[in-house]
Amino acid sequence: MSRGALSRQGQRLTTVQAMDPDWTPYGTSFGVNWSPWYETVGTRACLLSFVDRNYLGFRRISIKGEWARGEIPNVEIANSDSYGRCIHISTDAFVEFEEEVRGASTAGYRV
Repeated sequence: MSRGALSRQGQRLTTVQAMDPDWTPYGTSFGVNWSPWYETVGTRACLLSFVDRNYLGFRRISIKGEWARGEIPNVEIANSDSYGRCIHISTDAFVEFEEEVRGASTAGYRV
C-alpha cells in the first residue's frame, strides 16, 4: 500500500502521486474487450473482459428475447464476475479473444 506524500500541514495525501516509489501506471484503452456473441433460444450472450490494476476479470452480458436493430434491448449484466483473477499484470496488458466460440456449434449455440 502506498504511503503517500505529506502536505505542508503534515497531513497524508490520499491520492498516489507519480513520484511515489510505490506508484505504477495502469489503465489502457485496450483494457476492455468483448468476446464473440453466442446465441441460444431467446438469448444472446458474451463475456466482457477488463484489465484493472493487477486484476483480470470477465463478466457475462446477455440480451434477453428478440432484439431489433435500432431498438433498446433487454440487457442483463451479471452481478459478479464470471471469472476473475488477481495477478501481476504489465501496465500495457490487454485481452484478445478468438473469432469464434470453440465448441459452440456442437453445444447447440449459434455464433
